[in-house]
Amino acid sequence: MVGDVSGGGEVGEGMVEDVSGGGEVGEGMVEDVRGGGEVGEGMVEDVRGGREVGEGMVEDVSGGGEVGEGMVEDVSGGGVVCQGMVEDVSGGGEVGQGMVEDVSGGGEVGEGMVEDVSGGGVVCQGMVEDVREGGEVGEGMVKDVSGGGEVGEGMVEDVSGGGEVGEGMVEDVSGGGEVGEGMVEDVSGGGEVCQGMVEDVSGGGEVGEGMVEDVSGGGEVGEGMVEDASGGGEVCQGMVEDVSGGGEVCQGMVEDASGGGEVCQGMVEDASGGGEVCQGMV
Repeated sequence: MVGDVSGGGEVGEGMVEDVSGGGEVGEGMVEDVRGGGEVGEGMVEDVRGGREVGEGMVEDVSGGGEVGEGMVEDVSGGGVVCQGMVEDVSGGGEVGQGMVEDVSGGGEVGEGMVEDVSGGGVVCQGMVEDVREGGEVGEGMVKDVSGGGEVGEGMVEDVSGGGEVGEGMVEDVSGGGEVGEGMVEDVSGGGEVCQGMVEDVSGGGEVGEGMVEDVSGGGEVGEGMVEDASGGGEVCQGMVEDVSGGGEVCQGMVEDASGGGEVCQGMVEDASGGGEVCQGMV
């Protein structure tokens, strides 16, 4: 199934939508591939830059370089991105096997989970967030390491906001409200954040169980994985990305649902209009 293939090149056996750029698109599911280069077997969305994109799930790859087998989102910079989940890699250098988000600076990022690495240097195993300066960050979990030097195995948190912080791991909670048992990062807005992993929740409302990233709008976010939910309404079970409009989004994987209404079970992408979208893949 191929839709809106505006660019040249070769489009393979998978499902490809909105391939605006040239190059080669492989067997997987690719959406909004605006840049050239080669896109491999995985699921790729918004690949704006050239070079080669491998087997994994890649979203918003704005920069060049090579993207490997993992899940990569918003890779704006060049360099090599290999296995793992990477989001918002704005800088160059090499990003290794782990989960990396917002790597704005260069250098090498190793096997762990790294978020908002704005500075260069080497980041190895562990979870690191907001490493703005260079130097080396070791095996532990480190967040908001604004200065250089070496950071070892410990856990560092900068909870700047008030309110109540529950039993889980919370970092950079700039807003008030209540934060529950899960892992919450960069919660800038108020409201209630309960179980799960939540990142960059800029808006108010209630965020439920699951993994949520960049929820800029209010409303209630349920049990799944939600990214860039800019609009209000209720988002429940499943994986949801870029939900800009209101309404209710239920179980399944939903991406770029800009309109309101209710989106139920299944995988839905680029649902710009309102109404109800239920079971199946749309």
